Parts: sequence; structure tokens; C-alpha cells
Amino acid sequence: MIFPKISALSESTINKIAAGEVIDRPAGVVKELVENSLDADAQKIVISLEDGGKEFIRVIDDGYGIQASDLGLAYARHATSKIEDAEDLFKISSLGFRGEALASIASVAQLELETKHVSQTIGYRVVVSDGIELERNEIARNTGTSITVRRLFLHTPVRRKFMNTARAETQKISAMVSRLALANPDVRFKLLEGDRVLLSLNKGSLKNRLGEILGFNLVNEMAPLEWSDGHLHIQGYVSPAHLARGKGSHQYFFVNGRSVFSPIVSRAWAEAYDSLPPGKRPVGAVFLTLPVEEVDVNVHPTKKEVRFLNDSQIFWGIQQAVRDGLRRQIAMPEMEFEPKSGTFSPNTFSPNSNFHSDESDASSEAAHHKTLPFSFQSGFSAVPVSQSTNKTQSDLFTGPARLSPAAQQGNQLDFNSSDIASVSYDSTRIQHMQLHNRYILFAVESGLTLVNQEAAHERVLFERCLEELRKPGRLSSQQLLFPEICEFPAQEAALLDENLPEIRALAFDLESFGRNTFQLRGIPMELNQDRAIRVLQDIAASLVDGKKSEEDFHRRLAKAYAKAAGVRAGEALDSMQVSNLIDNLFATQNPYVSPSGHAVVLRFPLDEINRRFGLKPEINT
Repeated sequence: MIFPKISALSESTINKIAAGEVIDRPAGVVKELVENSLDADAQKIVISLEDGGKEFIRVIDDGYGIQASDLGLAYARHATSKIEDAEDLFKISSLGFRGEALASIASVAQLELETKHVSQTIGYRVVVSDGIELERNEIARNTGTSITVRRLFLHTPVRRKFMNTARAETQKISAMVSRLALANPDVRFKLLEGDRVLLSLNKGSLKNRLGEILGFNLVNEMAPLEWSDGHLHIQGYVSPAHLARGKGSHQYFFVNGRSVFSPIVSRAWAEAYDSLPPGKRPVGAVFLTLPVEEVDVNVHPTKKEVRFLNDSQIFWGIQQAVRDGLRRQIAMPEMEFEPKSGTFSPNTFSPNSNFHSDESDASSEAAHHKTLPFSFQSGFSAVPVSQSTNKTQSDLFTGPARLSPAAQQGNQLDFNSSDIASVSYDSTRIQHMQLHNRYILFAVESGLTLVNQEAAHERVLFERCLEELRKPGRLSSQQLLFPEICEFPAQEAALLDENLPEIRALAFDLESFGRNTFQLRGIPMELNQDRAIRVLQDIAASLVDGKKSEEDFHRRLAKAYAKAAGVRAGEALDSMQVSNLIDNLFATQNPYVSPSGHAVVLRFPLDEINRRFGLKPEINT
């Protein structure tokens, strides 16, 4: 047996291992370079990309530059101007400090550095590849620094092979730059890919910067945070509960100006609300300021996670700050309604109007139908669907959607062929009943069937949308009397604009209106105008994950639409709506599982019902 010997690694190999800890993708390069620019007191930062940063990244700033005597150390390992000894690691106030950013980048790509220090009259250009300086020249240039990175992972092709598509890498860079820009609203940022401007953020207030990134309509409804216990200071903006979104991608956390990921902050923020819609997360930005010695930013190689000295204090403080901000936002009077004159005047309208939502409509309407023809209402609140409702969306469900066998099926459950056959029925003979405004109950020849109305409509809309995306042109829009201007976060607006043909195929008459805004002129027949905006927001959020393939993209788009546009649990339906929903459901390719993986249909065999009542099977008729 041959025993391997222990040997020291080469300096080149050590540099590449260190680079893997700090630089894992193009967004990591941009983050390190931009943080160095911010530490150099830059007031304007321009980031240029090609091929998602895989082939070309350039970061230009107007900071104070690098002195000529420091150029040799700028790309050397363990060299930095941010700390002097080990004690400084526990009181870091700068963004970049590791002393490995440029060294790591130079070891896995070709790096070109141009700089001029504010105290000097001449600038310098240095070219480094594989950690080796190839050339150095004097140049004439303005004060500041420009760093160009070409062919990232040129010297580590295995890592290069595992990078995502250019589009996915660009999205990660855009999201990362947005976080850095939020932490520095007094700095101008511009992000370009080729000739296309992805972000252009002007110097201004935090609220203005948040509006540029998330949309001013959303930010104008957020509650400002301003809280302190003399030790911990919390600032920011948070959304009210009804503006929560389905993903956490619009939650921004900052500790002492550093963008971080923190489960503690996220959980405390969410629990500060009395209730949130299921599966939703609040939106906004939360800034924590505390003594640097009470937070450890060294727990992650890229410093995206932090550890607090006192977790319970942080948790309690965030909850107090968010609750206080929301309470003050609710208490802000907006307008007064005078019943006699029928006019509105400012400042005395009911504060609870800020939290009006579709969900509250559904709940109040569900409560309206709780008067039941049974003496045990609290146990079995079934409402026969023959009772009429006051729903304005009587055409919520159109006729059966006859889809081709090509319609994609969702996740499967364990149904055998007899189960599937037993659910077939003649809709002209079936009597339906709605339970708790949530389930639809009806008898079939083999027993009793229960349908989850929310999951059923999600399945119907999913297959209809998927078929339309494959063969567009059949769905028509209902035109709005007054077109509406919609605003989206910068990243989502760019993706919406890029995928407008697919959005229009779903019957949204939508067109770009410039600077992250769109004009909505028509909406799908099954939607009302208030709900259409929320559906577009959810669709836009679903585009952020990127397009791995056309089929994957179509499925994700159809799933987002179906989830957002479908009927909700708790919504009362009239008999026509229920009948159309059941017809549509059993015309789909997979009526038993929703696109989200939830069961749609449950069957209770008549034999089992008879057995539980102590009846013999032969009495079946």
C-alpha cells in the first residue's frame, strides 16, 4: 500500500483555494469591488458587465484612489488598510477588510487596475494574471479607481463550468447592487450590461432609494421605523400586512451599514405582525446600528451572515420597532368621509382603511354566509350552493376548458385507475354543496367526493395558462375603462419588459411606460381590476428565478398566475360558479393534484360509508 505524503501547497494553489471562499460567482467579484469603492468614500460608482460578468466586469469609482507605494500590496494576500491586528477583527467598521479580495480575483481571472490617489498628480495602470504582475505604467486619469476583470475563473475552468446562465448571473448582480445601494443612498450607482442600463440610482434619501428599487407606490404605503433604546438603534421602512409578498427577496437587512442575511431579524420582523396572509412575508428594509464589538461579521467568508452578542435583545428590539412603526402608521389619519355631503376631506378617515385587502373581503363575505340551515352550525357549516351570493364576479369561472393532452401534468399522488374512474360523473344530475366556503361536496355513483375549491381552480387556471403559452392567441382581455399605471421594482420591471409577449398571452394588455412603470389597459376575463395588479406583482416576482428552459419558464409563469388569480378558500360561490368549476376541473389532464402539489379531490367510497353506519353492502343502489 502506498501512503500519500503530506506536502505544502504552492502559493498559486493556496490563492485559488482562498478565492473559492470569497469569489464564488460574478456577483461575488462585484460585491468585493463595490465595497472597496465605498470604503474609499466614492460618491459615484459605475458597474459594467458582459455575459453576466463571466467575460467582463468593470467597476469605476471617484474615491480617493490607491497610492503608488501601495500598488504592490493592493493585490497581495493578507494585505489591507482596514485592520492592523487581531483585535481589530472584533470591531470592524469598514465593508471590505479581508485583504484577499483583489488577490483572490487576480488568482482566478485577468485583472487590470487603474488608479490615481487624491494626493498625487499621476495615475497608474497595473495588469495582473494568475496572481503575477505582468505590467505597470504611469497614466493620466482623474482621481479614483477603475478595476477591470476579464474571463473570470480563467485559471479554474471547473468552477467556470458550474456558473449559471448569463441572465441568471446578471440577476444576482443586480440584486446584490440593489442591497449595497440601499445601504448607501448618498452614493450614485449605475449598472450596465453592454449598452443596456439595468439600474440608475440617484443620490437622495433612504425612502427615495427604496422607491427606486421597490417602486414608489409601494414605499409610499410603508411605515417608517425610528426606534432606539439608547444602545440599539433601528431605522427603515416596513410594509403593512396586506402588502406582504410571497417571497423574501424584497426583505433587506443591514447591520452597521452591511447587508446581511439573518434568520433572527427575519423571524422577529414577521412575528411583529399580529397576522400575515399564509405564505406571505413583509417587504421593506431594516437597518440595525449597534456597537461594532457586539456583532461578529467573520462567521461567513463573504460576510453575508453575522452573529450577535445578544440575540434576545436584537429580537425584542426589532419587534418593538416594527410594532411601533405600524402602530404609528395606522394612527396616521388620511381623509374624512362626510355622509351628508358625500365628499371626502383630509385627516380624519378611519385609520383601519389602510389594511383593506382582498382577503378581508373574502372573510367578511364568508362570515355573511355563516347562517346555516343546521342546528349545529359550529360543527358542520355547510351552505347549499343553491343559495345565491352577492359576488360581483359571477363569471369567475367560464365554461369547461377543453385542453389538449399536451397540457403538462403537475405532481402526482398515489391514485390507482379505479380511483380515477370512480370520480367521473354526469354534471346534469349532480347536486353540489359548499362546505365552509372552502370545499365542494357532491355524490357520485361510487360514493362521496370532496373537492378543495382553491386547489381545483389553481389546477384549472394552470393548465389553461400553460396551453395558452404554448399556443398563444385564444384568450381575450376585458378592456379597462381607465387604464392604470403600474410600478414595479427595477429588477422585476426589466424582466416584465423582456417577457411582455408571454404576459400578453395570458390576456394582460400591458405595455412599457418607461422607468419601471407599465400601462395596464386590459385584464383577463376572470379577474377584477383590484386583483389584477396583485397577480402581475406575483408573476413579476416569479420571473426573478431565471429561465432554465422554455418549458420550465412556461410552467413557472402559469403556476404563478394560477396561484395568484384563483378563487380563495373562504370565498362563497353560487351554484353556477361551482358547476363551472367542477366541469372545468374534470376537463383538465390532472384534476387530482394542484400545481403546488396539494390534493384536489378526496373520495369516500360508498362501501366504507355503509360499513361505518353498520349497513350491509347489498343495500347499495
